[in-house]
Amino acid sequence: MLPNFAFFGTMSFLTELALGVGLLFGFMTRLAGLGGFVWQINIAIGSFNVPGEWYWIWPLLTLPQFCFAFGNAGRVLGIDGWITPVLESHEQEGAAWARVLRHAT
Repeated sequence: MLPNFAFFGTMSFLTELALGVGLLFGFMTRLAGLGGFVWQINIAIGSFNVPGEWYWIWPLLTLPQFCFAFGNAGRVLGIDGWITPVLESHEQEGAAWARVLRHAT
């Protein structure tokens, strides 16, 4: 990883930015919450061998992401609330892509 640190650093930044923007604006909130939960679990697993690590902080960082992933966040004030009716109408017409996206919102 160190020879390609610029690439991996940029990808990490863009991933965290996309997750944050998705949660902030309520766009594909379930997908962003699930991605954030998995991202935090990955960081937590890598941090368990660090001496002096605060182990109690990982539930505080992962549980809100879990709630976003499996709750109905973003349905009232977020973009998900606006695009869900559109996706449902496309889903009734038989569009498979709309069904996939509706479950991500």
